Amino acid sequence: MTIQLIPLIGSEIGTKIGAGILMTILTEVYKKSSRTALGVLGDISVGGGTERVAKFSDEAALLSDNGAKTVLVPVGNTQDIAELPHSLLIQADIMF
Repeated sequence: MTIQLIPLIGSEIGTKIGAGILMTILTEVYKKSSRTALGVLGDISVGGGTERVAKFSDEAALLSDNGAKTVLVPVGNTQDIAELPHSLLIQADIMF
């Protein structure tokens, strides 16, 4: 199994394992495919829960600018949906 991680344009390289990395590993292990142009926000806590995204609007816009059509977001960010620009809501399908 080979997993290639590419930093998005305008992003910083972090040290946490994100939910997207875990999802990538699981799709490969179970031989399932994920959606095309899928972006995943959130980090995994030690207890296994997803952590709230601090700069939700900026992170979602970054994924959309880099080609994500569907963005999976932690449930903790449901109240932040009002902060998203209208243009982003048109470009990407935001899922919790």
